[in-house]
This record gives sequence, C-alpha cells and structure tokens, in this order.
Amino acid sequence: MININLIRMGMQVTRWHTQPRVKEESVGHHTANFIAILLAVDPNCRKEVIVEAVYHDVAEFVTGDCPATVKHYDAKVGKALDWLEDNFREQSGITADLLTNSEKNLLHYCDRLESLLSAVEDMNKGNKYAEMIVNNAVEMLDGMNVTEEVRAAGKAMYKQVKENQQ
Repeated sequence: MININLIRMGMQVTRWHTQPRVKEESVGHHTANFIAILLAVDPNCRKEVIVEAVYHDVAEFVTGDCPATVKHYDAKVGKALDWLEDNFREQSGITADLLTNSEKNLLHYCDRLESLLSAVEDMNKGNKYAEMIVNNAVEMLDGMNVTEEVRAAGKAMYKQVKENQQ
C-alpha cells in the first residue's frame, strides 16, 4: 500500500535550491507540469508511464533536490543517492513497473523539457542566471534518444514558452 504521507512530503520538496530563481518551485509543481508535457507529447501512453511520472521525484524527500551535476561528478555519490531513492520508493510502497527503453527515454526527455521550460519562464521574468540552465538543457535535449515526433513537439513547446505565447 502506498504511504500517502511520504508521497505528499516528497511533493513539497523545493527544487532548484542551489540556483537563483524568480519563484520557488516544488516537486509537486514540477511533477504536474511534467505530466502535462508527457500527455501532450503522448496522449496514449500507458498508465504505468504516467504512474512513474507521478512518483519520479518524491524520493527527494530524503535526498533533497540534489543537482544532477553532483550525481554525474562522483559515481559513488550517484550510487548512494540511487540507493536512498530506491529505499524510499520501497518504504513508500511505490512499485517499479517495467517500462520499455523508449518509455524511459520519453520520461527522461519530458522531465528535462519541463526543467527547460521552467528555466525559460525564469529568463522571461528577468533571471539572467537561468540562461546557463537553458543552454545546458537545450544541448542535452538535442542529444536524447526520442522519436522525431516527440522532439518536434518539445521544440514547439520550447518556442511557445520562450516567446511567451498564450
């Protein structure tokens, strides 16, 4: 059974705490936007993909929103954080459904796209620090293994947010 208290606490974690931001963002806020992007890109994705999207960052309740660069900088730290996150998921009752590689790639792409769009919104509001995040995210997204349809949808969303279109 899902431990809803742990899930709710995970959704309250503040993201981007190491970066100057115009407005604070929680894991729950990020997750809602991530799922909106996922469903816009693939409205017929399997329920298991959506469930993974819902729970993908709640383990940050125990780890905090550790910058991705920390995990990549030191493999030991990355493995320790992965262990903590896996342990939290188990304690919370979150089961890992089997996803295909293309579904995992889609989730990873939409997660990174949401972070990009969030940083673009900050840039649109005058945050010059967000430019580095935007540049890194654009480069990362360009190198990800997704279909051309997903990539085109992501670029259209980026353009829409960048130009602040309604």
